Amino acid sequence: MTMLYVTDGHTRRRTDLPTRRRGILVLRIHLGQAVLDATGMRALLVADVLRRALEVHGVQVMATLAPDGPAHQDALSRPVLDGFGIDTPGAGTDTDPPADAHIGAAPPPAASTGVWIRVGRVRQTTDAVARDATDAPADCADPLAVRLALLAGPHAQPVDLTGSVLATATHALEGWRRQVARWACAPSRPVPADIAQAAEAAIARDLATPALLELLRHVAAADTFPDGAKFETFALLDRILALELTREIGYVQTPHGGGPMGTEPLRLIVLRHAKSAWPEGVADHDRPLAPRGRGDAPAVGRRLHKAGWVPDTVVCSPTRRTRETWELLAPELDAVPAVTYDSRAYGAGTSELIAVVRETPARCRTLLLIGHSPGVQDLTLALTQDTAADEALTRARDKFPTAAIAVLALPGPWQQLAPGSGLLIAFATPRDRGD
Repeated sequence: MTMLYVTDGHTRRRTDLPTRRRGILVLRIHLGQAVLDATGMRALLVADVLRRALEVHGVQVMATLAPDGPAHQDALSRPVLDGFGIDTPGAGTDTDPPADAHIGAAPPPAASTGVWIRVGRVRQTTDAVARDATDAPADCADPLAVRLALLAGPHAQPVDLTGSVLATATHALEGWRRQVARWACAPSRPVPADIAQAAEAAIARDLATPALLELLRHVAAADTFPDGAKFETFALLDRILALELTREIGYVQTPHGGGPMGTEPLRLIVLRHAKSAWPEGVADHDRPLAPRGRGDAPAVGRRLHKAGWVPDTVVCSPTRRTRETWELLAPELDAVPAVTYDSRAYGAGTSELIAVVRETPARCRTLLLIGHSPGVQDLTLALTQDTAADEALTRARDKFPTAAIAVLALPGPWQQLAPGSGLLIAFATPRDRGD
């Protein structure tokens, strides 16, 4: 990064921080209160993101609290700041060098030099952030969920910190950590170049943390990136966001007490057959694929191959439309997995399909199940942990169209498969790009 632009709160114009001349940035944080309130915490968070962004690129940051207000270092509790992932700033004095930048909700004194990085006030209707720095966060088990909520909007704009906002942040953070733990088991892949460039541009453009979070959501939902690339992307952006996204590696918590994984999780790919035709006088079992279905099926194979979701074993309903779906997608894979045509997959309910999956041999790590509606949708929803903020789960609930795939990570073994034990890591339909 050659330059980092911020909007000067005085002039409302974008300016670059003067970091290149000395390789160091002097930063002054203005809390404005004798105790640490939510707005003061947000100022500290913005300062922390700025410090992390600059230090990644070799610029040192000397951050101190402004000596001109009632707040001072004694008002800060190190355990509270540690919980939010913030380094405790030093105590400022009148003899400190002139600041290159000031961070706070109110403008610095008129005689101050440097740009003013404005922080919007926090409208707080919950006790989730400690109003007194000596108190621990009261209503939020993970203070990093508060950090996520405060970084979710442009730093200069006011933000509401409500119970529902924190609940959404908590669900998102828990879901991301579980996904990162799964992806960590996959072979490492480089961060996609366009994602790395977009992240660099976002942080250099007025500390745009909302854009970084949107990149995380995009990467998590996309089935075009291998799991190893997703892991490396989340690890890279977490150097700036500091949400401890990798801390669940080695552990996958399930409603049934799942603990350390120790090995790569199992993967179940649930596929509804491609679009079928309805010829007059032809029995349901014998209906062929429609022209659209014959185009969608190979695209499913390309999608699975590109994402690294190549099955070891295939269980397919014996109908003509499911057979044709498999026969058209199979050539797109880099393998020839064993396929079983199981009559139980035709017209089966959730319990029957779970029984079929439980019979998967232990040597299989990735199983592809090709079936019908509503069974494939019901199975996916039954196996998936209920995380309301999960975009893939929301889409799977809404509709499971022909040629749609749901990819679930399971703790294993297959024989102990139980409802609610899986994590839906991807859901894709023919309308999604990337094949």
